Order: sequence, then C-alpha cells, then structure tokens
Amino acid sequence: MTAASPSGALIAHTSTCPYVTTLLAAGERALERDGWTDRDPSDCVVVPAGCDAMRRLGDALAARYPGRVFTLFVPRTPDPASARSLAGDLGRLETWLAERAPEARDMEGSRPSESETAVSTAAEACPPDTFAYPNPPHPGGVFVVAGPLSDDGLLRSIEGLGLHISGVESCSGPERARAMAGFGAFGMDPHQVATHILQSVSCPRSSAPARREFLNRRLAESEAIAVVYARLPFCDPSAYDTLTVERLATERGVPYLELEAGFPFELTGPLRVRIEAFLETLLLDAELSDLNELDDLDDLVDV
Repeated sequence: MTAASPSGALIAHTSTCPYVTTLLAAGERALERDGWTDRDPSDCVVVPAGCDAMRRLGDALAARYPGRVFTLFVPRTPDPASARSLAGDLGRLETWLAERAPEARDMEGSRPSESETAVSTAAEACPPDTFAYPNPPHPGGVFVVAGPLSDDGLLRSIEGLGLHISGVESCSGPERARAMAGFGAFGMDPHQVATHILQSVSCPRSSAPARREFLNRRLAESEAIAVVYARLPFCDPSAYDTLTVERLATERGVPYLELEAGFPFELTGPLRVRIEAFLETLLLDAELSDLNELDDLDDLVDV
C-alpha cells in the first residue's frame, strides 16, 4: 500500500482510497515535529480499522513509528462475539493510552459540567471531520448517499442548480454528527461502547440486510425524488453500497446518478456537467408534470 518518498515520507499507492491517503498524511503530521528531527514520543495515533485499506494504513504507520500507533480492528457484524472482541480491544486501547499518559487516568477533575454536556449533545453540534446541511433538508428533494465527504460542497452544488436536499447519508454527514455528539460519555464501559458502535448501520461495512433496511427507511422518510450516490474511488466499503442504493432507487422508481468523488471533494468541470445534466432532467420532468396538470384542469373546465 505504501512506499517511502525520496524525502522519507510515506506515500500511498495510487490505487488507495483517497480518504485513507489523506489520513496517512495526517497521521505522519501528528507523529512528526519539525520535519524529522524533533520527535515527541508522547504523541500517538489510534487507527480505527474497519476496512483493509485502514488496516494497511495502521500497519504502515506502526512500522514507521513503533509503539506509537494502535490499530483498533472494528468488526462488521453486531453479534455478541464481535462485541466481546471489540470490547477487549477497547480495554487494551484504554490501557495503552493510560501507560503513555498516566496522569490521564485521573479524569475526575476533567469531567464536563452540565452546560458543557448540553452543548456537546445539542443536535446542531458537529464533531470534527463532519459537516452540516447548508440549508435544512426538505422532503421531496435529492437524497445524497456517500462515503466520507470532506464538506458540504456536493450539497451546495445541487442546491445551486435549483433543487433542495431531502437528506444525506454519509459517515461524515449531519446525522452521523448528531449520533456522535455525547458518545463515549463518562461511565460507559468498553462493552457498552462496543455494542453501540456495532449496532450503528450508518456505515456501509454493516451487514447487508440491516444496511439495506436502514437506507430504505431513510429514503422513505425523505420522500426523495432522486438519489445521487457519491462513490470514493478505490473504496471497498463503497462497493458494498453501490448496488444496494441503485436497486432501492429502481424499486422506488426514482432517477439515480452515481458519481466518483475524491477526498477532499472538488467540483471539477466533468463532475459539474454530469450533475447539471442529471438535475436539469429532473427539473424538466417537473415542468412537464406541471403542464400536464394544467392540461387536465383545462379538460375539466371544458367538460
């Protein structure tokens, strides 16, 4: 997956998911100070590994920075055995972090106040690396399904062409942000945390039947008139979702568009043209539908 550049930095293979490539560079920045000279051994990185690319990222960083990287393997299924396995790894992670910073074990003085807790659990709270809706979603619009999006650029581009967003399903999206707010509160033991993580079906890594049911429910609630799927290139979990989302759109009789979007998201010329052509078709269909309704009314009046 990786190799060393002439400068010594790790570089990802060209066929690596762009999100993982971005995280690889971020991990190196977190573990390095002043280039290659001033290393702080207390700096460490935790890599949640739910897919092969993330596991390879953890392996690459661990090989470069021994003892400073913890790779947390996240199972795909919510069965009791998987929950126990993840809980055990979370317990080992807690011990590993405490050994690196023993003073962190005394958290009594750092418990959040009631006001701080209220802020962290507010619906509008957005944890790092998540984004909010540019405008409140409305039923009867375009529903966007995507892997990790860097920002709300795709949503804004759709709204800029005259259609509103009825919902978005992304691991960095607004609903995921609300689910994360307040997660991991004081008093939760590793098994509770593990169970909560594995019960979430907001990730395409989830079991296929549960994920399909979840997406179908979200599409129904949003009353989507079209579905746009933004797929990251070379992303294995995206492949789990592609066929499911397309079939759900077909079953609901709504237009479907699949795009390839990089990370960070950039609205390139060809991508803009595809989105514009797709949305213009929707707008034209809506106009024709309105005209047909007017014709029907005229017929009634004539009668």
